[in-house]
Amino acid sequence: MMLPAPKDRALAFACLLFGVVLIVTAVLLPLHRDLVVGYLAGWYENYRVPSASMEPAVPLGSLVVGRKVNCTSQDSCELVRGDLIMFSVKKDGDETAWFKQLVGLPNDQVMVHADGSVEVVSSATGNLHRYCEEDGVRSTERELTLGPNELFLLGVNCPRSNDSRALSIGAILLGDVRGVAIYRFDGLDLVSLRQSQD
Repeated sequence: MMLPAPKDRALAFACLLFGVVLIVTAVLLPLHRDLVVGYLAGWYENYRVPSASMEPAVPLGSLVVGRKVNCTSQDSCELVRGDLIMFSVKKDGDETAWFKQLVGLPNDQVMVHADGSVEVVSSATGNLHRYCEEDGVRSTERELTLGPNELFLLGVNCPRSNDSRALSIGAILLGDVRGVAIYRFDGLDLVSLRQSQD
């Protein structure tokens, strides 16, 4: 029996691969149309949650689908209070991706209390938002007004989170935001992660 020529094998493999892609798309498209379209268009990216700071909402090691953003202003990346965002932290010359909840938007007033609790007054609505009220983690007490390009971030699991309360991290810049979490995989199901708090 003669083997097909390399050119024919490559064509056969390409046809097989195309068929597999078509079948997978046909199965997933009705279930997760927005997700499939987002990946094909390059709008989404996967992130693996690196710590327990977001538990129980997003368990350690969860695979999260994030909408890529290029933030030059709050409006350019459509961030809302309560979003779970991925951002870059530069430490010792290395860049690491972190995952936290957005609680303070540009120009908000933030009060960090010694017991680790945080209060945020929205510059847009005047609403008061309280976080980490039963934390018990000691923090440096301070009050700050976020700049026009600054965000304040917390972990959902406050006692286990290294976040904007720490003086070594503080507020992050809009330009450091890489993506906004849209979904979390739970088996083949997707769990929505969008939740506005204002």
